[in-house]
Amino acid sequence: MAPWRPAIAWVWVASLLVLIGAGLAHGPASGLRGALAVFLAWAITRELAPRRALAAAAAPVAAVAFAIPGDTDLLACFGVLLVARIAARSVGDPPTWLDLAALLGLSWWLALRAEGLPVALVLAAIIAADSPPRRARIAGVAALLVVLLTGALEGTLTARPRWDDPSMASQALLLVAAAASIWLVLAPLPARLRVRDDRKRGGLRGPRLRSARVAVLACVLATIAWTGTDGAFALSCACAALLVSGLLSARARPEVAS
Repeated sequence: MAPWRPAIAWVWVASLLVLIGAGLAHGPASGLRGALAVFLAWAITRELAPRRALAAAAAPVAAVAFAIPGDTDLLACFGVLLVARIAARSVGDPPTWLDLAALLGLSWWLALRAEGLPVALVLAAIIAADSPPRRARIAGVAALLVVLLTGALEGTLTARPRWDDPSMASQALLLVAAAASIWLVLAPLPARLRVRDDRKRGGLRGPRLRSARVAVLACVLATIAWTGTDGAFALSCACAALLVSGLLSARARPEVAS
């Protein structure tokens, strides 16, 4: 974990700076939201680009850039983080029944908002695909049914996207993020990486890491399709993570298990 220590220190400093700066300018609530957004962007980047400390260090800066044009949906971004962790299996073990019950509740909560429903759908699909064990598939199907039912009752399932015309700076930011995301998904990966899971039981697998990258990108694309251009900035943490992970991993050599 040594390569991550400077990045860990930096994300706390960056979160504190945003907390103070945004808090003084727009109020304590805005400062807290900004600090949480910075932390979530860093955490998602760690899942998408393991052991790329430079990408993790750049994530807070990119998160601020993406958060300026719109309002970040922190709950949806937290859902994206869980999508990445489950897909990559970075936690080490499959979800327990208690974990799955909590994920089922989170899926329902996400489905109550238009920006969260697409993330909830991807989350349900990832849970169902994370098998064995069989309980994950059962919970994934249950989560999918809960999301669809909740979305139908709350109207988030039939929400119409708003295609506002973003500023030139926002358009440029989205184009760079799109290019970086394509590279990140298509970049070659080894069968096993020199990165262990949270329980130190084994190295992360390249196919699972690619699945995590595809799943995070799917969350962003689905949210844009569901809510319009504002969806990209509602998931500012995920967009920032895709941007820096793609750009700063482009010339990095893949790390294989020794």
